[in-house]
Amino acid sequence: PNLEEDDKDDIDAWIDRTQQDLAAGKKANPEPNAQRAIAAACHKAIASVTAASQRCQAGRRPSR
Repeated sequence: PNLEEDDKDDIDAWIDRTQQDLAAGKKANPEPNAQRAIAAACHKAIASVTAASQRCQAGRRPSR
């Protein structure tokens, strides 16, 4: 509800990229070390999106 138009576009782009990455991931068979690196990157991305969501829930951005 507190998203600005640019933010909505960014989130839509994230969703599209995630869907593409998921489709590509289903075709791949990475080695165990690569799987761990991918999992670590995913967990980092989850934390980032969670923090962004919390900031969004807090309200509008402060004036610059």
